[in-house]
Amino acid sequence: GFNNAVANRVLAKVGQRVPANIDPGHDLTDYVATTLGDRYDALLPRMQGNLDGKFLNDVDAVKNAARGGTIPDEQFNRLNDLIKTQILDKAYQAGGTLDGPTVKGIQEQLGDLSTGLRSDPSFDNRTLGKYVGQLRDAVNGMLERSNPQLAPELRKTNAAYADYVKLRTAQKAVTGDNAFTPKQYQ
Repeated sequence: GFNNAVANRVLAKVGQRVPANIDPGHDLTDYVATTLGDRYDALLPRMQGNLDGKFLNDVDAVKNAARGGTIPDEQFNRLNDLIKTQILDKAYQAGGTLDGPTVKGIQEQLGDLSTGLRSDPSFDNRTLGKYVGQLRDAVNGMLERSNPQLAPELRKTNAAYADYVKLRTAQKAVTGDNAFTPKQYQ
């Protein structure tokens, strides 16, 4: 029951529930992932991302905070390369406007990188992970500003996905296809 309650709390953010025939464990986690993936697949082709002045200012703010002496040159250069290759180059190749699936790919890459870096044993890499997360937040804000009519639906789906990540992490802590415990979820 606990696993279903967690999954239903995630899906409630997007007006959905887990069907009664879905068993706890990987089936449940996969069902939530598929449901959210379907929502993104329906939403993102209708969106685009425009590199507006606010976005460029947000990127500069992240760079300035990082440059403020909080990370060494190696991590700062990595952050700059990431901004250039994963955001700016893609946007300029597309004439300054990114389609929704491209933006989602950028978001996923930045999110995965941020998560990985934040668990790195190196303090400098963990700090870089924080800045990569802020960069991802700037991309999210740009996408919402570029699509004001779809922004509420995107915010709900992003919030559900953030909660899904916690569910997925708890499921990964389980041996086999068993249900996760409240302690594992915590």
